[in-house]
Amino acid sequence: MGPAKNTQTRLCPPRRGALPEFSKRLHPFIFPSAFLALLLTCSDLLAKSQRVNPSESFFRLGKACQAKGDLDRAIEDFSRAVLISSDFADAYFNRGRVFQRKGDLDASVSDLNRAAEIHPADPLNYLRCGFVRLRQGRDAEAHKDFEKSLSLGRHLKGFLEACTKAILLQRQALMP
Repeated sequence: MGPAKNTQTRLCPPRRGALPEFSKRLHPFIFPSAFLALLLTCSDLLAKSQRVNPSESFFRLGKACQAKGDLDRAIEDFSRAVLISSDFADAYFNRGRVFQRKGDLDASVSDLNRAAEIHPADPLNYLRCGFVRLRQGRDAEAHKDFEKSLSLGRHLKGFLEACTKAILLQRQALMP
């Protein structure tokens, strides 16, 4: 039901104490202090969203280069990320993966160990390090890494068992 009309076809003023429907929706604009608070909140959120963490930017560039196969550039970008933020575990982890792909297994183990130092509860750091150590022929250390990974991430158990069987079968096939 719309507002009542008087005989001169003008709209009647709203009841005393009642806000018209449009002003209920636009109340921050009617009350200057509420509008100012809303404006400050929005500008603060916008400023925060526009701030770019430089180490995160280099990390993203490194991931893009890694995906394209530009491994040298990926190493450079991940290195810049860890220079800016020395506790950036994901940058160490991904740089370790790139070193592994390039065949620099010692550098890979070093970076994966650093990632594990920063985030000791992440089972993937130990899992990846175990695979690199297997490639190096350091089976006992690889076994310790796999055990640590299993103790942290029970969901990896089936995956690790399948990998272990595949590695054993591959080694048996290579033996004379």
